[in-house]
Amino acid sequence: MSRCTCSKNFNLIGFAGLWYEIEKSPIDFEVGGSCTTKSFTPLPNEMYREVITQLVRESGQTRRFEGTDTLSGKPGEAKFIVNLNLGPGEIS
Repeated sequence: MSRCTCSKNFNLIGFAGLWYEIEKSPIDFEVGGSCTTKSFTPLPNEMYREVITQLVRESGQTRRFEGTDTLSGKPGEAKFIVNLNLGPGEIS
């Protein structure tokens, strides 16, 4: 198990908004997708609503996944428990 360092003095409100993925390690449910964005909206109790949207390369359609992220680390740490609905995703 690797030990990654975690951001210190994490700002929950500053993290909110739309993020564009530039590069990352592959995740199974995102295979075949590109142009991925992640939107984080603050909820009560140190939680976020997370929406992942990506272009399906083969069909040109958009795939969308939703869920919640809950802060789980010590105060000021950027550690989350992520709970996403990983069904086939909403296709539009």
